[in-house]
Amino acid sequence: MVKQRKLLVVAAFLLVIALTALGFAAAEGANEDGVTPVMQAAQNGDLDTVIKAIAEGQDLSVQDKDGWTALIWASVYGNADIVRQLLSAKVDPNQRNNNGGTAILRAAQGGHKEIVQALLEAGADPNIATNAGWTPLMIASGSGELEIVKVLLEAGADPLAANEDGNTALHRAAFKNHVSIVEVLLEKQPKLLSVKNNAGQTAEDIAEEEGNSKVVIAIRKFADAASKDEL
Repeated sequence: MVKQRKLLVVAAFLLVIALTALGFAAAEGANEDGVTPVMQAAQNGDLDTVIKAIAEGQDLSVQDKDGWTALIWASVYGNADIVRQLLSAKVDPNQRNNNGGTAILRAAQGGHKEIVQALLEAGADPNIATNAGWTPLMIASGSGELEIVKVLLEAGADPLAANEDGNTALHRAAFKNHVSIVEVLLEKQPKLLSVKNNAGQTAEDIAEEEGNSKVVIAIRKFADAASKDEL
């Protein structure tokens, strides 16, 4: 009899937990991938739904199965009004997804300068890196986003930061043949000239290997000027 009562108590406890979880899921309205209505609104540019979610006190830090939040989704899709609205609700601008990615990294990748600036003003870390060591500056440099590169550098992004392969923002810009970004990075940090990745390559080595002759010329021109200044 006692044993049966214990089993009933345990069963009741488990039922309560299950019902609570179901109630939470229903309240959030998440689909099988964990994407909630407010995340979908962030993707689609539905500002009214986001404002309503904030007014209702919904948890805006909720993540889908890949760790993406409403703020990261809004940053990917370039929905600046929604990003500002979420930031005004004090969401964490540095919250990471499962790969360590953040809103500012995705905004930099997409060329959304206004969003990058809003995130920085809200306290986003310009040097925050993914699990593989990729920073917003590396992403912007490889994506050819010159204006965002300038914004990030002004905000304190470290040009010497390297990812798990030892590549810096200059390596990425040289690989992708973005001459103007190469020049801006070298102007900011001349030490980049001699930085080698894990394969022992400098940015010039990579540019030469890829056949990016304009980048090679720009790097050599800067190196010549730097050596003359030392005389």
